[in-house]
Amino acid sequence: MPPRLASSIGQRLRSQIIVASRIIVFPSYQLAQALSDTSPTPNGKSVRILLVDDEPTLLRVIARGLMRFGFEVTTAENPTLAIEQLRTEPDKFDIFITDYGMPDMDGIMAAQLAREIRADMPIVLLSGFLDSQRTEDATTAGVTRLVFKPILTKRLAELILEIHQPHTNPPN
Repeated sequence: MPPRLASSIGQRLRSQIIVASRIIVFPSYQLAQALSDTSPTPNGKSVRILLVDDEPTLLRVIARGLMRFGFEVTTAENPTLAIEQLRTEPDKFDIFITDYGMPDMDGIMAAQLAREIRADMPIVLLSGFLDSQRTEDATTAGVTRLVFKPILTKRLAELILEIHQPHTNPPN
């Protein structure tokens, strides 16, 4: 099901974005602000991202949003396949972004495996909620930044540029 935008008037005006089986609710003024954001646009040119999320619709939305800012985005719906791709081509990616809640392998385990493959690569973990123990686990696994959803794509793009360090091979 494609994303839908709905509004409801009750006690307060709220907007909902309906994506697959999830509904994201936030005040309408935040939606209006996000849609009319005119601040400078981040430029992700030459930043290569491996993005992992088991929700195909969210994966597409985030990837398209990041591509609009100039990032090169490779997507994977399965963290095991993403780790295999990273293992096969470790220098192909600059940043690893993964959702936390996925079947078979959670984002913390994916981050830990990615860190073993590329110790210098920034890792971003996306989550709707993590308790203090899982937050500590994420840090121990090598997560560079923990980002709580929902997040505006522009803010995610800014964060990526903040933590991106161009990968350079050490001299021989």
